[in-house]
Amino acid sequence: MATIHYDYFNSCDGPLKLSWNGTIDVRNTFTNGSVHVPATSGYYMIEPNFQSVSGHHIVFMLDKNAIFYYNSLKAAVNIINHPNNNVTIELALQAPPGTVGGITCDLFSDFQYYFNLGGNSSIPNRDHYYNETGIVLTADQEVDRTITFDIAIPNFGYPSDGGYSNTEANFEALLVTTSGNYVFGFSGEWYGGWTHVTQY
Repeated sequence: MATIHYDYFNSCDGPLKLSWNGTIDVRNTFTNGSVHVPATSGYYMIEPNFQSVSGHHIVFMLDKNAIFYYNSLKAAVNIINHPNNNVTIELALQAPPGTVGGITCDLFSDFQYYFNLGGNSSIPNRDHYYNETGIVLTADQEVDRTITFDIAIPNFGYPSDGGYSNTEANFEALLVTTSGNYVFGFSGEWYGGWTHVTQY
């Protein structure tokens, strides 16, 4: 999500016009700390970030007008877990609209997961990498990649002893292109299906 930052604003001042430079703040395996990178295609929400002032009660009414679709480079991630067998990661990449010809890019990715067993112990992170160079993206055709890792992630479910067991997974990627670098990813928890999913 993109969070729009602005100075003090009072509704008595009338409408406020906002602009966005099309970047997002990202921190993952492939960044040295938190960096601003071009945003990929997807839905974004304008969400106020402000400091409250003593004696002032501020309420923001967010509705569908705060949500918008940003059309940029497509980097869609779909992760399919075949319990006790393997994990398949489906990537769909496409150059931003208006791109003339093709752009050549290099993909670097890392899939991490660890088990949380009954809330008492965990198995350390396990990293699985997939890299590919020389991928050519165009605006009129999607490039698909299917990555299969021999990873046995079981269906834990919810144990009856009141504890919990689950797998936390995180896919992070860096796409180095001739028109800028894009960072995207997927994270979620596996309880017989993905829950608490976030993508960027």
